[in-house]
Amino acid sequence: AQPVRAQATITPVTDLSFGVIAIRNWSSVGRVTINPNGSHTYNSNIYLHEFPQRGEYRIEGAPANTIYTINLPPSVTLSGNGGNFVLDNFAVSPSFLITSATGTATFYISGRLQTQGGGIAYGDGTYDGNVPVTLNF
Repeated sequence: AQPVRAQATITPVTDLSFGVIAIRNWSSVGRVTINPNGSHTYNSNIYLHEFPQRGEYRIEGAPANTIYTINLPPSVTLSGNGGNFVLDNFAVSPSFLITSATGTATFYISGRLQTQGGGIAYGDGTYDGNVPVTLNF
């Protein structure tokens, strides 16, 4: 007989968001960092109009009481109305990941957003991208 594999799903509770920002000087790199505990920092080239937030994600349908890992890419490019942002330095929390007796779990993703600097202009609007998440049991 073949082993039965669980079909786990990941559902966003709160999407990873770097808020609403303004860039003071396109010549300098601007950075916003969301820390694993949900706090954030930003450099002097950024005005924060709306606070960033780490992403919260829920796993369902996973094997019960099982340790798991999350794999994320080294970086992702966010594109929109102007230069591209780079999203990198991803972190997953908590540091020890295990599903519950019902095969559910919650984890958080944080990271850093950077402008390109070098005089590249950024227009107003939404900058989007996808962060591929791989769940390993």
